[in-house]
Amino acid sequence: MVFTWFLFVALASSSMATFTLAEPIAFNDKAALLRIKKSITQDPSNLLAGWTPNSDYCSWYGVTCDEFSKRVIGLNFTARSFKSFLAGTLPDSIGDLAELRTLVISHNAFSGEIPVNVRKLQFLEVLELQGNNLSG
Repeated sequence: MVFTWFLFVALASSSMATFTLAEPIAFNDKAALLRIKKSITQDPSNLLAGWTPNSDYCSWYGVTCDEFSKRVIGLNFTARSFKSFLAGTLPDSIGDLAELRTLVISHNAFSGEIPVNVRKLQFLEVLELQGNNLSG
């Protein structure tokens, strides 16, 4: 019985440590997203208007988060119409979204070099860049 109680306390303590550490990591995802927003030079439909420091980044336009870890796992900025597009560059901070699995920015007006930090995205499964003016 004592061993069972000790095992329960040990497991509960390690679980709490995991949740405590998740918040700063998720905060880094939010900071990376805000740097991405800063690199957007045109947003005629105000798609990113809700991307504010005091709001829940998991509910932001185009952002998908893991339900449990709250890490960003998807970004989808596919242009929906002629007036609903984003223009700008992709910043290096895209590579800071360590859990990103899907990056879809098709048919927008992104230009410039594809950031080298995209190589850091070890879990990336879907990358759709067509319809932009990217190089690299």
